[in-house]
Amino acid sequence: MHRATAAGHIPDLIRIGREINNGMARESANRLVRAMTKAGHQILNARVLIQGVTFKENCPDIRNTKVFELATALQEWGMEVDISDSWADPDEVDHEYGIRLIQAPKGTYDALILAVPHSNTISAGSEPLRALLKQGGLLFDLKAAFPKELSDLRL
Repeated sequence: MHRATAAGHIPDLIRIGREINNGMARESANRLVRAMTKAGHQILNARVLIQGVTFKENCPDIRNTKVFELATALQEWGMEVDISDSWADPDEVDHEYGIRLIQAPKGTYDALILAVPHSNTISAGSEPLRALLKQGGLLFDLKAAFPKELSDLRL
C-alpha cells in the first residue's frame, strides 16, 4: 500500500481490505458477546480461553498475530481471558507481550475461541476443546477448522 501511494495511486481496495483485517479482532469479540448474551451467559467476568496464539497454524512464529488484539477486545468487555498454544514458545510470548500461556483446566470456560487451528488440535477433534468448557459453554471456531455442526459460532 505504501509503494502504491508513493507512486501516485490510491489503493482503495487494498486500504479497505487492510481496514477490514485490522477490525476483525474487535468484530470477533463483538460476535462472541452477542452469541453469549443470546445463550444467556453473563459477560462481565466470563472466562474465555483463546486456543492458539501464533501467526498461523503449525508454526511457532508469533510475529504479526492478531490474537493479542482479540484478547484485549474481550478484556474491554470485562471478560477474563486465558491463552493456550502448543506451538508457541511460552518464554517468547511472555517476553514479547507480557502474557503467560497456560495449560487450560477442564470445565473452566464460558467460551473457547479456536483462533489458530494447529493440526494436533484439529486431529484430536472438538471434544477435547469442549471438555474445557463449562456446561453450556460456547465453542467459537474462527477458522472454520471443524465442520459447522461441531461449533457454536464461526466467522
